[in-house]
Amino acid sequence: MRVLIAEADALARRVLETALTQWGHEVAGCADGVAALQLLLGATPFDYALLDWSLAELDGPKICRAVRKQSAVQTYLLLLCKPDADQVPLAALDAGADDALLKPVDADQLQFRLHAGQKVLELRRELASAQETLRVKTLQDPVTGLWNREALTDSMDRELDRARREGAPLGFVLLDVDDFRLVNDTLGRRAGDGALRQVGQRLRRSLRPYDVLGRYGGDQFLAILPGCDEPLATALAERLRTSVSAQPIALDEGTIRITLSAGIAAAGGMQERRPADALACAAEAALYRAKQPGQHSLAVATKGAWLNIST
Repeated sequence: MRVLIAEADALARRVLETALTQWGHEVAGCADGVAALQLLLGATPFDYALLDWSLAELDGPKICRAVRKQSAVQTYLLLLCKPDADQVPLAALDAGADDALLKPVDADQLQFRLHAGQKVLELRRELASAQETLRVKTLQDPVTGLWNREALTDSMDRELDRARREGAPLGFVLLDVDDFRLVNDTLGRRAGDGALRQVGQRLRRSLRPYDVLGRYGGDQFLAILPGCDEPLATALAERLRTSVSAQPIALDEGTIRITLSAGIAAAGGMQERRPADALACAAEAALYRAKQPGQHSLAVATKGAWLNIST
């Protein structure tokens, strides 16, 4: 583990540094509370910290409180207490420490606490990983692996707010698989899911890394395009449609060709606050018009009909 030792007494600090180094830990040391807090909040994180209660300028409990205010810092904190009424181990826990140890430090006790702390850190990381996995799954479409409708709604809010702050354009492209019902009816739903999965993969490869793509519902996909005005969004929409239609899609049930229709909405210079899904609604209306004259077509939303757009 990477361990910080913040101990005012130079000799005690040296003894602790020597012991922990011999036990295989990477050790850094300091003599005052301000330096300890700076190190703990620095760019290179520590797994574990031994903090003297009576550090100068900023004592151990205050350091614990300051560190716990930073949710990104997950360092295991152990306070070193003197056996007197002012330095009660229970008060250390109330201050945000994970553990407390009385001075003078017993080597066996310290080694036990380090092992216990390491186990706790491992459990915390496993829990954080599981929580992140669960979070992603709740926002991920199970068929395509792309973002689902809920995640797209969050992205709409976020990107529209960013566009307002920066005065930048924002484009939406809503894509619909033409005659998708025929795929399900002739080859089955398993084939339909496989087709949607491959369509999503082709669309994703055709977008920029910072564009957002998700399954909007059924056989529809929504691409959110930061920095794209109407001409750029239209060009990207055409590229997306071509990426799917250019080559047939091979499935276990057979080989099929798929085409897409697209509705485009783009806005820029947005000052008036409107609902984030207004742009998506405009793209839906454009898509409806695109599918009227026939399949595999494209339409652009009426300019200025859904947001306050500078011209």
